[in-house]
Amino acid sequence: MRTTALFLLIITMLRLSAHAQEEKPSHPSTMQEGNAHLNISFPLVNHITPFAIRDNQEEVGPLGLTIGGDYCYTNRKYVSVQLGVANARPPGEVVIPGEDGWYHDNSAVSFFINVRNNYSVRKFDFGYGLSLSKLRYFAYDVNDYTGLDTSKLHTNLALGGCFAAYFNSSRSFNIGVIYQPQFISLSDSRVFKYEHTLSIDLLFRIRVRRIKEKNDVTIKQ
Repeated sequence: MRTTALFLLIITMLRLSAHAQEEKPSHPSTMQEGNAHLNISFPLVNHITPFAIRDNQEEVGPLGLTIGGDYCYTNRKYVSVQLGVANARPPGEVVIPGEDGWYHDNSAVSFFINVRNNYSVRKFDFGYGLSLSKLRYFAYDVNDYTGLDTSKLHTNLALGGCFAAYFNSSRSFNIGVIYQPQFISLSDSRVFKYEHTLSIDLLFRIRVRRIKEKNDVTIKQ
């Protein structure tokens, strides 16, 4: 249910962003050969699914932070790197015990770095690449009556893929989706293990290098 709701939210936000820009004049693409940018983004909603402790367990939560950059090696084609953290537990959430005295709570966080090759098509950017991520999942299970604590901590450093799609609403502001599946565990005896992080991301792009085009150069007479 949470997964379906998240996908619906992603689609709705992208459609609203595109509709809001329909009647506005197109802005020139900043993805021109030689340009470089500093990128800062905020993963607003994150969906993290670890299967190591509880089958089909999933967590959805807000907030995160990434920093990175990109370089355009041709017009509308660029490589990017991104380092960040995504949280999947609502801050300040209060968990109360059940009638049997048990507290049950879950939290998940993903630390990651990814490298992507990207294509800019009109107002959309699409990218694919590799990621290295460390997923940390904590299942808190404590009985307030007996003092029994069966809490479990799961961490997994793994290699996987990274797929991204962004809508460029302006030169510097973008909204999109990042999907980072993990496949090859580097910290577990079970080598092949699937877990993932899915985020709705707000990205701000700051140009730090620009190659002037011919029509930008003014010849003084």
